[in-house]
Amino acid sequence: MKASMTRESRGHYRFGRRVVNHACLFAALLMALVALAAPLGAADDAPLERAVLEQVNAARRAEGLGPLAADPRLTDAARAYSCAMAREGFFDHTAPDGQTMGDRVRKAGVRYSVVGENIAKIESRDPAARAVAGWLRSPGHRENIMEPRFTHTGVGACRSGRAVYFTQLFLRPR
Repeated sequence: MKASMTRESRGHYRFGRRVVNHACLFAALLMALVALAAPLGAADDAPLERAVLEQVNAARRAEGLGPLAADPRLTDAARAYSCAMAREGFFDHTAPDGQTMGDRVRKAGVRYSVVGENIAKIESRDPAARAVAGWLRSPGHRENIMEPRFTHTGVGACRSGRAVYFTQLFLRPR
């Protein structure tokens, strides 16, 4: 038996399909708005931050150095700076307003005797491993990672599109 569709039922079918299409479009737009409204540096970047810390400490151990202790105040400052770079579209150790790493650490309420910073912008798979590998190949960044005077660190990651911005602060508290 062959099914047939009357003009009236075809009209209802088309109307129903438009409603479904509009509902799908609305749902997609709503999800995009939620994604845009999500704060940069949300909790889903915490695993990247932990991965950087673990890899940096593994590299230090391989050189006979002690691990760096994570400091939540430094992590917050590093994350805020990564998100500022992502949001404002710059990539530099000095912010457009002239603020330096020392300024950011002092603003976080941390007193230090020596301070250093590594930053990276990664647009590929496994961003944490690529950031650390790149730092270890660069003499200045490697020096920060292997500096025996540094005892504390904070790693901040922030996504913007395909890119992940990383900031790692190193210091010895006063």
